[in-house]
Amino acid sequence: MKTIYTITTTLKEPPYHSATVAWYSDRDAALNDIECNKGSIDENWYSYLVLEEVNEGLVTKCKELAWFKWDNGFWIECDKPKEFEGVVNWAMG
Repeated sequence: MKTIYTITTTLKEPPYHSATVAWYSDRDAALNDIECNKGSIDENWYSYLVLEEVNEGLVTKCKELAWFKWDNGFWIECDKPKEFEGVVNWAMG
């Protein structure tokens, strides 16, 4: 089974609007686009993004994830925000 990497953005305060904005077959390509803020991922609105590793297919579970916080014009890797504890599978719902 193939692995894909998804990027989902979210707000830090209610309403916690989120949007899956990209998927990749290569983790390094996803990280590069996060580092470069390709396509203005933050959209001057989103506070966090989560990079999830999932298997392609129907109703898959997240295997690994990394959180990033928008900070002074850059995505900085961070711990999972406490307001999102217990929330899983951002991209695949």
